[in-house]
Amino acid sequence: MSDIDPVELHSLFEYKDGSLIWKVGRKKGKVAGSLKPTGYTVVEIKNQNIMAHRLVWIMHNKSIDGQVDHINGNRSDNRIENLRLVNQVQNQWNRKISKNNTIGIKGIRLRKDNNKYEARLCVNRKRIVLGSFDDLELAELVVMEARDKYHGKFANHG
Repeated sequence: MSDIDPVELHSLFEYKDGSLIWKVGRKKGKVAGSLKPTGYTVVEIKNQNIMAHRLVWIMHNKSIDGQVDHINGNRSDNRIENLRLVNQVQNQWNRKISKNNTIGIKGIRLRKDNNKYEARLCVNRKRIVLGSFDDLELAELVVMEARDKYHGKFANHG
């Protein structure tokens, strides 16, 4: 990826509202890339598949020093105003609720041993248990407040 420079990207693509439009070849004028089952758009350049949001970032910022995060969580929304540079921890904080979550609320699990709702989150790569609650709404409120406090602008409530 480091071998792709922004000048080359600007010669290959026009950026328009989050899309990359081919400027050259038989695809000239067409939107570059294909949407994958993961939700990311991938573009092939020099026999390399590269995620479109990374290309958009390089076109606007010249390089990447970290991970590029979709602020709104929509992996196909590659508008530059929806992208930000983050570290791995911040990127994890902005994740949506896991598909394996059986409660339906991010950061909450039902403990089988005491039948209480446990609120938890990660801070500095460590899982913090915020408490166990009889009331699901209270557990949700506690985890959301903690997420706002510790994750700040990267907090994603699900």
